[in-house]
Amino acid sequence: MQRPVSAALCLLATLVAGAGAASAQTSAQCYWDDLECRTVEGGLAAASPGQIDTVADAITGTRARFETHFGRPAPQVAVVEGTGRLDAQRGQLETDGYPAALPWITRAQKEDLKTAAIRKQVVDQLPPGTPDAVINGAVQQALSKISKVSGESEDEIAAAKASEASALNHEIGHVLFMEAYWPDRESSGGKHYGGPAPDWFDETAALLMEDDSMQQGRWDRLLDTYAEPDGFIPLDQLFSMQHPLLAAVQAYRGKDGATGSQTGAIVITGEEADRLLRAADIPDPELFYRQGLGLARYMMETSGNPAIFGAIAEGLASGETMESWLAADGAAAGLPGTVEALEAAFLDWLSTNAADRP
Repeated sequence: MQRPVSAALCLLATLVAGAGAASAQTSAQCYWDDLECRTVEGGLAAASPGQIDTVADAITGTRARFETHFGRPAPQVAVVEGTGRLDAQRGQLETDGYPAALPWITRAQKEDLKTAAIRKQVVDQLPPGTPDAVINGAVQQALSKISKVSGESEDEIAAAKASEASALNHEIGHVLFMEAYWPDRESSGGKHYGGPAPDWFDETAALLMEDDSMQQGRWDRLLDTYAEPDGFIPLDQLFSMQHPLLAAVQAYRGKDGATGSQTGAIVITGEEADRLLRAADIPDPELFYRQGLGLARYMMETSGNPAIFGAIAEGLASGETMESWLAADGAAAGLPGTVEALEAAFLDWLSTNAADRP
């Protein structure tokens, strides 16, 4: 008898790491026959004709945001569309002046990975020799359930497509941040989601690269939920915790239930995804994101310095913790001098902002 396929959720996690240091020379060479390449100020876009403008604009816009929020020139970066293309050319990109490199998986490619993961799950549950028509029907049923459970109406799907460029800004932000402050980094040994930086700071650096619309959605949700039970992560926990999805990615990389590629993309579907998110350190993993963004807004507004995260990043890269940085430099930056005082001030600030909303 056919068992139902749980399709309540699809989890896609992508881990990428920039390359090492390189010269400052750039090259207009295209390394892939099936992609179009374009050089922009500070970057190389390599994408299909329908995506090349999006990728090129994302490089330019993200580098500008990085320089605003970190107060230093952004590293040069190459963004390559698709799975498996970047790895073979990473060394050459380094030589040609792109020390940071990002494989970019488009929304359509993510949908293909999701479908492949669900198909594998369906095939594993059905008897050998099941006709393709039956398999295809079960896959479509599972995909339909995902759409319904996630609440993706046609308008929401259109909005998701429109936000794809902002998601690309976010991912470029990760590699710019790591290359700027940890250019000689080695693997974090599984201790961090990305590179050596504390996970909350790495993620917040990328959140600051998102467009205004995506940031506003996170901000509104934070003001809606921070005062609820389990709606706030204590800052001493936030500053030391691993990314809530790190353990899930590590546990399922290359195992049954996940499909991946050399880029590090993993798709986990159905009951497995449900269980992974239930096992996260916090009830709502998205809280990790929106609280990081809210804290960044608080720090920028309170300090009066849109590049305050650059000063903090310098301290963290030299081995300081948030506690030691606040004690040494917090007062001079217009911020509280301890994590405890920072949390109290941040909560008061959130309360004021929530009360002042129209």
